[in-house]
Amino acid sequence: MSPDMVYFAAAERSISSTPNVYIYSFKTMRLYRILRKGTSKGYASVAFSPHNKEIFSIRWGQFPGMLTSVGVGHIRFWKMATTFTGLKLQGDLGKFGASELSDISGFVELPDGKARHGRWGWAMKGAASSCVEVIGSGGSMRKHHAYGKLLLWEGVFVKVELMRAKEGVTQAEAGTSIAGSPHNGNIEVILIDKENGMVISGGDDGHLRWWPIEEIDTAEADYDNGILEFGIRMRKEVRVPPAGEMNQHPAHIQHVVIGEDEVTWLIQDSRNGMIWIYDMAANTCTSALSCHSQQVTGSVVSSSYAGLVMSCGMDGTVRAFNVSQPWDNELYRDIRPLHSAKVGATCLDATPELVDPSKRTVCVGYTDGTIRAFTACSDGFLQLQALKPHNCMVKQLKYSPDEFNLLATLGEDNTIFFFHVQLLSEHAIPIGFVRIPVQVNYFAWDDTTGKVLLSLGDGSLLALSSPDIESVNNGETYEIEVNYTAVMPDVPEIEESDEEEEEDEEDGAEGEDAEAKEGEDSPRSPTSPMSPVSAAETEGDEEEGKKKKKKKKEEKPKDEDEDGEHHVEVIVTSVSRAILIPSDSEDSERKVVFTGTGRYSGGLWEGSLLGVEELLRIWLIPRLHGGIFASVHVSDGLSGAVNSVSMLEDESMLCAAAGDGSLVTFLVSDGLLELAELKSSGKEINMADAALELEGAIPEMPDMSMEGWSLPPKEAPGVLAINPDIVDADQYSIQDAKLKAEEDSAKAAAELKKLRVRERINEIRNELVELQAKNGQLYEAQLSEADMVVDQEYINHLKEDMENQIEQVRFELAWSVEFHERGLQKLKDYYLKHVDFERIEVLGFQSEHRVSTFRCAKMSGELQANLARLHELIFAAGDGDGDEDEDEENQDGFGFDGKSTLRGNKMELGLDTDGFGSPNAEKTLSGAEQRELRRQQRMARKAQMQELERAKPSESYEAPEDLEAIANAEATLGNYMLKTSEDYQVPENQRMNAEKKRRQMFLLEESIHAIKTEFNQRVLALRDFRQQVRAEVQRDLQALAEIDEQLGTTTAWVVGILENPPGAPCEFPETCFELQTADIKAFASKLRGDAEEPVLEELEQEEDEEEEGYEDGEVKHEAGEEEPAEEAAEGAGKRSSVAKKAKGVASQPSMPLSGRAALAARRVGRLTL
Repeated sequence: MSPDMVYFAAAERSISSTPNVYIYSFKTMRLYRILRKGTSKGYASVAFSPHNKEIFSIRWGQFPGMLTSVGVGHIRFWKMATTFTGLKLQGDLGKFGASELSDISGFVELPDGKARHGRWGWAMKGAASSCVEVIGSGGSMRKHHAYGKLLLWEGVFVKVELMRAKEGVTQAEAGTSIAGSPHNGNIEVILIDKENGMVISGGDDGHLRWWPIEEIDTAEADYDNGILEFGIRMRKEVRVPPAGEMNQHPAHIQHVVIGEDEVTWLIQDSRNGMIWIYDMAANTCTSALSCHSQQVTGSVVSSSYAGLVMSCGMDGTVRAFNVSQPWDNELYRDIRPLHSAKVGATCLDATPELVDPSKRTVCVGYTDGTIRAFTACSDGFLQLQALKPHNCMVKQLKYSPDEFNLLATLGEDNTIFFFHVQLLSEHAIPIGFVRIPVQVNYFAWDDTTGKVLLSLGDGSLLALSSPDIESVNNGETYEIEVNYTAVMPDVPEIEESDEEEEEDEEDGAEGEDAEAKEGEDSPRSPTSPMSPVSAAETEGDEEEGKKKKKKKKEEKPKDEDEDGEHHVEVIVTSVSRAILIPSDSEDSERKVVFTGTGRYSGGLWEGSLLGVEELLRIWLIPRLHGGIFASVHVSDGLSGAVNSVSMLEDESMLCAAAGDGSLVTFLVSDGLLELAELKSSGKEINMADAALELEGAIPEMPDMSMEGWSLPPKEAPGVLAINPDIVDADQYSIQDAKLKAEEDSAKAAAELKKLRVRERINEIRNELVELQAKNGQLYEAQLSEADMVVDQEYINHLKEDMENQIEQVRFELAWSVEFHERGLQKLKDYYLKHVDFERIEVLGFQSEHRVSTFRCAKMSGELQANLARLHELIFAAGDGDGDEDEDEENQDGFGFDGKSTLRGNKMELGLDTDGFGSPNAEKTLSGAEQRELRRQQRMARKAQMQELERAKPSESYEAPEDLEAIANAEATLGNYMLKTSEDYQVPENQRMNAEKKRRQMFLLEESIHAIKTEFNQRVLALRDFRQQVRAEVQRDLQALAEIDEQLGTTTAWVVGILENPPGAPCEFPETCFELQTADIKAFASKLRGDAEEPVLEELEQEEDEEEEGYEDGEVKHEAGEEEPAEEAAEGAGKRSSVAKKAKGVASQPSMPLSGRAALAARRVGRLTL
C-alpha cells in the first residue's frame, strides 16, 4: 500500500511467463499500471517508497571525478571509483546532525584555498524549495532552512550555523553578538562575488545580502556548550524592489543571472511575477518584465478600446495589458494585500453593455468566496464593489444577456448565487442562492429564455429558471427555490466510419494500438449526420460491422496485455461543460453542445432540445478527419490547461489564458477557415503559396496607446465606489451576515429587556433602602426586620427556587467538572506520579545564597523488582558467611564431630563427674590421696609421651596429602603472578560478566536515589526550619515595632529583612494545585481581559492573612515548650514529610538512610565473588 493510501501493488511469481507487478487504485479497485520485465521468475516483496526523493540539481565539483546532487531532504556527494566493471559513482549522504532536516534546491562552491586549484565556482537552482546549499573548501557546504539560517558544512557534517551579527561589532565580537537569522524566510539564491570575496544570499524576504568569505571560513561552533550558532557581519544589503516604491510587495527572489559585465543583474521575482534589472554600479532596481506569477484563470478582450486586454490569475492580481505594444505592454494591476497573498483570482467576466456602455468594467471571483468589480481608468483599476456571496472558492461567474439583468456565481459548495445587475452606481444587488445537491461543473445562460443550463457531475443536464425579482422573499434568508428541469442524455455508442475501418486493415501491428485509441475518438463525419435510431444500413453491412466490432473488442484486451502502455481505468460519467447554441429563429430548435467524461468522452455531443424538456436527437460532432478547424498550441500542456478563451465581437482577435501563466493573443484571418474548407473538400492546394497568402491576409492591429483610448481617471465624476474593499478573511458572507444580523437583533432586544428589568429592580431596591432608613429614624412604632417582609412564603419560595437552580447548574456542570478533574488527574499522573521530589529552592535571608533539592524520580517497578531479588541474594550470602565465622570461632570447644571434648578431657584427667557430667566439687582428698593422684597423672603422661614417640614418622616419610597439596600449588602457581606478566590470568572470583555488572548498576541506582532522597529531606527540613525562624523573627519585629512606637523612633535596618528578592521561586511548589476563590476570580478576570489590579490587591491581602495564620500556628506550637535547635529541625522534617504526604508527594523508605551508600558498596564487592 502506498503511504498516501491511494494505490496498492500485487506482484506475481511464475515459471511459464515473465511475472508482472500490478498497481491498483485503492478507491476504485481498478487496474492502474502494469510494471513488466522486472525479473524472470518471481517477486519476493514489493513496497512503495515512503518519500519522494526528487532531485533538484546536480553539478560537477571543482575536483576531477567529483559531483554533488541535491533535492528533497538530502544532499549526496559522489566520487568516481574504478571497479573491475568500469567507472562507477559512490555517494556519501550528507548528515544534517542537530540541524533541522529540509529540502535543498541548489549549492555553490567556495574557494578551495589551494594554490594549484584555487578556482571559484557557483551553481544555483531556482526551484520552489525551502533551502539552498553551498559547498566550501575541503568539501564544506553551506545551506539554509525555512527559518533563514545558513549552515556551513565540512565533509558530510554540519560544522556551524551562521547567523547575522549585530551592527557595529568587531569581527572578534561578531561570533557571540547575534542579532537574528540571515533572512526572514526561505533562502533561494546563493552566489559568489569573485572580486570582493563575498557570498551573496537572497530569498523570500526580498533582500540580497553580502557576507564575507573570510569570516565564514573562520567560523567555529561552541561544541562544549552545544551551541552551533555563530554570528557573521553583513557587509551590504539591497531590497528588491526598494521599500516604498512601485507599490509592490517584497520580491521572492527565486533566480539571479549576472551579466557578462558583472554589473547588470536579472532577478526573477516569483511573488510579483516580475523580472527586475539591478544595476550594481548605480545601486538601482528597475522593472524589465511584468506578468502573472501563477496560472492565468480568465481574460477579457475589450471591443471598445483596441488592444486592451484584462486578465486575472491565481496570484491574486487583476492586470490590464495593451497587446498592441510589442514590449512592456502591462499597464497596471490590482494587488491584494500581503496578508491576503494566498488569495487567488479564479474567474473573470465583462459587464454587459447595459451596465457599462464603455465596456471597460469586469467582475472577478476569488478563492476566498468574494467577487469584486473593477473599472479600467487611465491611472489604474477603480474598485467599484466587493461582495462575499460564498464561504468557499468562486468557480465561475457570468452575466446574463442584457434583457435579464442578472449575474450568477458558482461556488465550490455547489451553490449558485443570483444578483440583480443595474447601472455602475449600484452594480450587483443580492437576490438569493440555490443549493444544488450534485457537483456542478459549469453553467451557461440561455439567451432566449434566461434559464441557466448546469453541467452536473452525475452526467445529467439541469435547466434552472432565473429567479423573479418581484416574487423573491429574502427578508430572513437568501436561500430561495426556483423551478428546474433535469435531463439525462442517452448517447449512442461510438461507431467507426468505413474510411477508418479501411485504414485499420492496412495498418500493421504497430498501428493497431493507435487505431484502437482513435476508434473511440473518431466519430462520424458531419456531412452525413446520423441518428442512432434512424441508421440507414443494409443487413449485410450491419452484420459485417458487428463482426468487425466484435473482433476488435476481442483483440483489444490482448493488445493491451502485450504492450503495457495502454491501460484502462473506469471513469465516472460526468458532463464537463455544456453550452447553448443560439438559434436562427424563434421557432427553430435550440441546440446544446456538451462534452464530458465516461461515456461522454471522445468528442463533442450535440443535442436538440425543445424547451429543454425533451431530448430529441444526439449526434457526435467530429474531432478528427473531416472537421473544419485550426489547431494552435498556446501553452506547455504540463503546467495546466487553457483556462479561458475570449474573442472580439468581429472575431478578428483571439486571447487565450493558460495554466502555465501565459497570456497569448492571436489575430485570426478569414482566409484560414476558407483554406481549411477547401482542403477538406479534397482539392489539391499548394501549402507554400497558401501560407504566403494567409500571412498577407492577417489583419494588423493598430498601434494604440493609453492616451488614444481617452480613459477617464479614478477621480472623474460619475463613477464612485459602492462599498469598501473586503480585507478581513473572516468576514461573513452575504447569507451569514443576514443570519447573524437577525441573531444580533434578537440578542439586542433581549439585552434591552434585561436592562429595563434591572433598572426597575434598582428602583425598587432604592425605594426599600429609603423605607428602611425612615424606619430606623423612628423612636416609636419602629418595625422589625420580620415586619418589613411583606410575604415570607414568597421569600422562602425564592430561596428554594434559587437552591433548585443551583443544584440544576451543578448537575449540568457535573460532567464538565468531572472531565476537567480527570484531565488534571491524568496530567498529575503523567508528570508527577513518577516523581518523588520536585525542585525546591530555599533562599537565605538578605543573602544571595540558596540551596535546592534534586528533582528525583521514583524507582521504576522493574528496578524495584530487580533490587528485591538482589537483596535476597545478598542477605542469603551474608547468612552463609556468618555461619562459617561462627564455626571457626567455636572450633576450640568442639571436636571433629562437633561434640564437646571437655568431658573426655576431664575423664582423662581423672575428674569425677556426676550423672550429668558435672564434677563433684564438694569431695575433699587427704594428703596421701593427693600424692597418689599426682603420681598417676605423671605415669599417664609418660605413657602418652612414649606412645607419641612410637607414632612419630621417620624423617624421610612424606604424607600423600602433602604431596597432593604441593602438586596442586605448583600447578596453579600462574594464577598468582603479577598483572603485568604476559601469562597473567584473572582468577575466577575476580572476573566480571554482564550479570555482575547489571547487579552493580542496580545497586548504584539505588544508592544514588538514597543519597538524593537523604539530601532532599535535609533541604526540606531546612525549609521548615526557615519558616520557623521567619515566624520567630516576625514576632520579634512586631515587638520591636511596638517598642519603637512607644519610644517614637524607627529602626530602618529591619525594613525588608524577611522579604524575598524579586523573581524568587516559590518555596512551596507542591501547593500549586491548591486554588483559592481569589485565584479563580483572578484567572476568570484575566480571561475576560478585565483590570487585574483590584483582584491582585485582594489576593495579596488574602495571602498576608494566610501567612499570619501560619505564623500564629507556629507561635502556638512553640509556646508550650522550647525545643533545642536540632529537635526543632527534626520536628520540622517530620512536618515536611507529613505535608508532602498530604500534597501527593511519595513518602520515603522505612529503612534508615544513614550508611546505605557504604552498605551498597559492600554489597557490590560481595557480588563479585
